[in-house]
Amino acid sequence: YDEILTKNPEAFDIYASKANILQGLNRFEEALEVLNVALQISSDWNLHLGKGYTLFRLERYEEAIKSYSRVLELNPEEFHSLYTTAVSHWFLNNHTKADDYFT
Repeated sequence: YDEILTKNPEAFDIYASKANILQGLNRFEEALEVLNVALQISSDWNLHLGKGYTLFRLERYEEAIKSYSRVLELNPEEFHSLYTTAVSHWFLNNHTKADDYFT
């Protein structure tokens, strides 16, 4: 990935792929760094989704909710964001807000 990004540093989809690999290796801090770079290039909702997932796995639920909120602004029907926002609220003991997403 790094070689491709050296030649084409604006290829946000390559950053997204690299972040997916890092997530699969449970290297979430590194994945977050990569996604933050990609989000400086593009505001594609998939990048926000990846960032939300990464923050969720890092148990940074409030930040995850912010990322998922951005996904839902760009793609209101994105199920994973709806579900994981609810779960994040649940983990933050915001059960009423969580219930709003589950119903």
